[in-house]
Amino acid sequence: MAFEKEITCPKCKSENVEIVSSVYYSLRSKNLARKFDLFLDKRVGTYTQNMTARQKERLLHRLTPPKEPRKTLPAGRIAFMAFLISYLATSALMLGRLGQKDYFLMTLITAFIVGIPFYLILRLVIRDFHKDIIRYRRLRTVWDKQYFCRDCNEVFIPK
Repeated sequence: MAFEKEITCPKCKSENVEIVSSVYYSLRSKNLARKFDLFLDKRVGTYTQNMTARQKERLLHRLTPPKEPRKTLPAGRIAFMAFLISYLATSALMLGRLGQKDYFLMTLITAFIVGIPFYLILRLVIRDFHKDIIRYRRLRTVWDKQYFCRDCNEVFIPK
């Protein structure tokens, strides 16, 4: 087509290239789409049909997309810390026999001693969670732009 820019491999200058995601999903489905002619372009998936099982496994491992991070926060750890805070706060009730002023001070000290580490740990967990998501999005956009040369097995991003 006149509007389509031809993509060539920077290593061998071949035009026999395919987007990495197409090769990966073709390998992962064991060329199921090729059997049912679901693709309009007849070149897609034909490269992997002539490969041995070991070669397909290696190529699949090489072209695997970045691993998706957890989508939930570690609720077990957060619940444990909340239980620990409540346990220590209720243990301060036993100290209530010391007097109203001492009871208030002991409860306040207990809340700070347990609450501050809980807050810091929760903040670190949430920050790591956000960093993982940002890193995954960055790696996934790079993976989506990559092409695979069928002639020299080069993985590249076209310029």
